[in-house]
Amino acid sequence: MWSRCSLQLSIRICLVIAVFVLLCFGGVAAQSNSGTLELGMQTESGLRIDYEISGATITKVGEDNLDTVNGLSNERALEGVLETDQLRISGVATYKSFKSRSDSSLEVKIVDDSNTVLKTYTDRLDPGSGEMKFDLVVPVSKDKTYSFYIVEYGYMNYLHTVKVSGTLHPAAPPERKPPEIACDRLILDLDEGPNSVVIANVVDACEHKPLGGADLDIRIFHTWDEQLKKAINGKFVDLQMKTNGNGERTIQVTGNPGDIYRVDVYASKEGWDTSDRSIHVTIGGNTNLRFPQLGNRIEVDEIGQYFGEWTRIEGTDTFNAVWNGQITDVIEIQSIEGDQVTLYRHGNGGYYYGTLNEDGTITGTASWYEPGWTWSGTIEDA
Repeated sequence: MWSRCSLQLSIRICLVIAVFVLLCFGGVAAQSNSGTLELGMQTESGLRIDYEISGATITKVGEDNLDTVNGLSNERALEGVLETDQLRISGVATYKSFKSRSDSSLEVKIVDDSNTVLKTYTDRLDPGSGEMKFDLVVPVSKDKTYSFYIVEYGYMNYLHTVKVSGTLHPAAPPERKPPEIACDRLILDLDEGPNSVVIANVVDACEHKPLGGADLDIRIFHTWDEQLKKAINGKFVDLQMKTNGNGERTIQVTGNPGDIYRVDVYASKEGWDTSDRSIHVTIGGNTNLRFPQLGNRIEVDEIGQYFGEWTRIEGTDTFNAVWNGQITDVIEIQSIEGDQVTLYRHGNGGYYYGTLNEDGTITGTASWYEPGWTWSGTIEDA
């Protein structure tokens, strides 16, 4: 047997419901939740708790987790939402074997986050039914935490203990729909058609409907001279046009066969946003080539250690690459925007980034390079 004093220092059963609250006032009707927790029923000191919580909604009850440190113990977790400015917790605790607990008593208390005891309730085990009843009501405030405890005091040194803990979360705020925004953005696309024609297409950004009457400011640059076999910064031509009712406009580019021109288009319309795009056109060139400006062969020097030759696969924007006569891979042109070039290397999944220079060379770096590493290439035709 243990003394009454010593057992008060050894808590046999602790029921904790930790309540984190961010209350939603404004006439919300109190919700009621009832349930049953059975803890350690495989032992003689098993406990059954029939509870009811008013003013909060329990959304989750955790599993019965067993631990064997210093004897059997059980732990349960509750989660939920506090809904009003008053919390009521009531119920009945019943032991599986209560005869040996006939001298036990039950203390119930609710404390706030400053450890101030708001309510205390004490009852003894009913010798006839083996039950201990509890009933507590407290007002609660915004932005405070409330904890609920049940502590058993008795004479026997039972190894089985019980702990139930949980958090009542603030109610989720109502979903806010973003305000509807008027569609005032436009999208410009450029495609190369047959016979060195650029097709400009303008649509609205929301529903992609054709946008007629859009203003097109066009500048055409001469960037490659086929006779000189070199990149140049040649003359340019400025044009102004409007899209038709289908949101389209064709732009004819003229020059010597094999020469390359860059076409810059700036689209706008009163009351709308703007959009701009660029495209390269080869006079009389293969329309299957999106990026003919890189020529048919590129002599490459990577970080002064790897010297290669990239050879275009005929009719494509893909190159077969060889370095130092041994290393091979496949290089694919991903994009050319102005003088900025991006190429994809299939073997290592990396990217080359380069700048097109007027002297027909490319210089840049790569996604797998260490800081300070660079590569360069000289564009040639086979």
